[in-house]
Amino acid sequence: MTLIVIIVVAVVGFICYMNCGNDHNTDQEDAPAQTEQSATVNDVSTDLQAQLATGDAEQLVAQVSATIEKAKQLATEGKTEEAKAYIEQAQTFINDNMDAIKALPNSDIEGMGLIDWFASAAVDELLMDI
Repeated sequence: MTLIVIIVVAVVGFICYMNCGNDHNTDQEDAPAQTEQSATVNDVSTDLQAQLATGDAEQLVAQVSATIEKAKQLATEGKTEEAKAYIEQAQTFINDNMDAIKALPNSDIEGMGLIDWFASAAVDELLMDI
């Protein structure tokens, strides 16, 4: 179990490393908004990883629910692109770690359907549901 957690942490770290710093914006007016968006989007992977590392499926389901609520908040604030990026990052994390998620000791709880649905739903469909 410890080995799985270490591997998951390494994979998530590598994914975050590969996704960070590749978008350079030369327009200085948009730089603060882009930095704020990047911080929010990166937070979702960190939050999901922290819950996965606990080994408790219920906490992970709660974090996915919180992720959906955060996307709703961003969308209602008119930050549609940020909400899309937030959802996409969360879906990428879930899909990349689905084996570890399914291996959690209490992964047979009812809330796991939410994770399956969220991971497979189209981003635009999720935003329309919001």
